[in-house]
Amino acid sequence: MSAAPIDNVLAQLPDARQMQSGQHAARCPAHGGKKRNLTIRETPEGSVLLYCFAGCLTADVVAAMGLEMSDLFPPRQLSGREPKRTPRLLT
Repeated sequence: MSAAPIDNVLAQLPDARQMQSGQHAARCPAHGGKKRNLTIRETPEGSVLLYCFAGCLTADVVAAMGLEMSDLFPPRQLSGREPKRTPRLLT
């Protein structure tokens, strides 16, 4: 997905309402309650934080939206100076 992570999440939550700048509330798609007990917040770095006050796990909320956990984060900007990581095999 090429849009900002917050836009991708809000597109899956049509009943989301903005509570304050960078924070929204919506009905949790994982448990389908009647109250807006899912909070959605965008961090200064562009990541999305989700919290369900009914106790749903973030992974369950993300799956119910048809997204993946990686969709909550902006793409990494690599400088090319990162150390090379060698995969380690478990034996």
